[in-house]
Amino acid sequence: MFKALADEAERLELKQKAPLLLADVLLDQDIIKDGMAQIKNNRRVLLRFTLNDKKAQRYLLGGIEQLIIKHEAILLPKAAHIIKALYDNDICEEEAILAWGDKPSSKYVTKTQSKKIVQKCEAVLTWLREAEEEDDDEEESNDEVEVMLFFFYHLCSFRPTSTFQFDDRNQKTSVYAEKAKAQATAEDIKVQGDDGVEIDIDDI
Repeated sequence: MFKALADEAERLELKQKAPLLLADVLLDQDIIKDGMAQIKNNRRVLLRFTLNDKKAQRYLLGGIEQLIIKHEAILLPKAAHIIKALYDNDICEEEAILAWGDKPSSKYVTKTQSKKIVQKCEAVLTWLREAEEEDDDEEESNDEVEVMLFFFYHLCSFRPTSTFQFDDRNQKTSVYAEKAKAQATAEDIKVQGDDGVEIDIDDI
């Protein structure tokens, strides 16, 4: 039944707006009873319209605003619990809820009423903001670790691919030096005495 309804709403290009009506049809002042049973029991239906669609989630939040104001005495004190239940059941995502809280609108109720609801939800909004900041910090930390591991891996795996080669000039110089050394050791080393006569050092 609801699948057919979702398909028809999509055909009429009304799928994003449908959650506004669903909030009025499926939920009432008893939404807060039995651990938010109405939200849990209608989770699959609501997800058909809101899954991965932040605009549809915003329409649903607008419907929730209307529901809360309609039964203000009962539901306004429990507004934060209702919003958290939508989050816990993956019906509304963190980004959609925070965007709703950051900018109260007069589209569904008066702006004063919207601000009043948001104020009642401040505790859960703060909790979501802090969770988002922690996720961002963790992602940055993970990025730094990945970079360090990348460089460490490549440093550890580095091996010289070739040996140092002397150029021809150095090689020739080395050859000449070796020849000179060999010639010096092969010849008898002779020195001149005081009278100018060469003396064989081996005869001393």
